[in-house]
Amino acid sequence: MKKLKVETVFNQNDSEWKNVFLGFNTVLPYTIGGFGCKLCTIATYLKAIGKDVTPLSLNQTFRDKKLFTDENGKVGNGLLADEVVPTVYPDITIHYKSQKYEAAMPDSVIAKIRSLIDSGYLVFAEVDFYPSTVMEDMHFIQIYGYGDNGEFYILDPWTGKKLELSTYGEPARVLYRIWCYDKTIPEETLVDKVITILQSLYGWLVSRATVAKEVAQFLGISDPDNAPTEAYTKSIAGIKSATTACQTQLGTAQSDLATALQEVKNRKEQVERIQQTADASAKLLQAQIDASKAGSSAWSTLETQYKGRIQVLETQMDEASKAKGKALNDLAACQAGKIKATFWDLLRSIFSK
Repeated sequence: MKKLKVETVFNQNDSEWKNVFLGFNTVLPYTIGGFGCKLCTIATYLKAIGKDVTPLSLNQTFRDKKLFTDENGKVGNGLLADEVVPTVYPDITIHYKSQKYEAAMPDSVIAKIRSLIDSGYLVFAEVDFYPSTVMEDMHFIQIYGYGDNGEFYILDPWTGKKLELSTYGEPARVLYRIWCYDKTIPEETLVDKVITILQSLYGWLVSRATVAKEVAQFLGISDPDNAPTEAYTKSIAGIKSATTACQTQLGTAQSDLATALQEVKNRKEQVERIQQTADASAKLLQAQIDASKAGSSAWSTLETQYKGRIQVLETQMDEASKAKGKALNDLAACQAGKIKATFWDLLRSIFSK
């Protein structure tokens, strides 16, 4: 296990510069907070080797020297080449630089990281911010140490904290390329480690003290530092009593709710039964209506047929009546001697119609 001594880790989301446009950008979201990870890693390294810089001052320096470029390498936007550091600081050179591995980074390069750290070099790395996606989401960090279990310890500008590389994923998967500059950083000493532990302990105690004060405020104790134990005991007893009363009320409310829910269930079942009965009655009525319509249609057809037949009979009767009249007239004429006809001629005349 080995760690290099880095006291300051710049956070790109620090309120002092997170809303400042990165490089020559002029539109959101291209701010230091959104895309200034590489700028902040460079500032962290320069600070570690004794340069008096911040991400804000370094952003302006790179602007003044027109070192921010676009995708085509022309001045503009907010991209930074690895060579900007030696350009601004001639006493610094690039010590090592790997190629970019689109596939898994080879074990030999991963082993090189440990070798560089052993020699005191703070290793810069391009990583995939969201390794779960297919495309690379470019992000820059620094590797300042490694553990006996194969873990790498990183400085992450996104949070400004010291984390483990496994936060992002396996080294071979999330690392795309690495490089470092020639100025080395001393290793953490035992004293440094103790100080780090004490700082963490202090932070933990401060957080616990803050929680204690919040608890005291909740208990209604105005002066928690000087309040006697009895004040806490009395307040806690009051809270326990109130809690018991609340639990009793809650039990009653839950019982009432259960009764109400059962009543709702009963009413729902009753409504469903009424609905089923209504649906059955509606179906029966519809069947009767349909049958009535069918019978009415048949009767209408039969009525039409009978009316037609009656009209035919009425026509035949009318014609028969006319024939009868004519026959009677002919008979009268015959009797008067106007028409000479035989009896059979008369019958043929009557029944020929």
